[in-house]
Amino acid sequence: MNLPDAEGVLITGVYGAGKSSVAAEIAYLLEKRRRPFAFVDVDFLGWGGADFGADSHDHGLTLINLAAVMANYREAGVGLFVLAYFVSDADVLRRVRAAAACRCGWSAWSCRCPISGSAWPPT
Repeated sequence: MNLPDAEGVLITGVYGAGKSSVAAEIAYLLEKRRRPFAFVDVDFLGWGGADFGADSHDHGLTLINLAAVMANYREAGVGLFVLAYFVSDADVLRRVRAAAACRCGWSAWSCRCPISGSAWPPT
């Protein structure tokens, strides 16, 4: 199947900022317009695992699963994606974009971490 390029938006910000809520609202609006889309809460794609070592949070399993899920949606004819995921730095953003294999713009909620008080996105 020859599919057109996929595109989407990546909603990112600190945990608890409302990424999933905003993404769900966007998905609701797309559904009302009867646009083929997929809403992927990327955090759920890596929630679990067997490696609890120091390097276990390198996003590896999450991104492998993201690539597989995106490929399945693409095969089903979906070309518009709404993704929600915490992106801590430019390298993670690059890896997410590569795994998603789509042109994703991104939106960052600028806020302060309630634990450390540090601003996000980092400058």
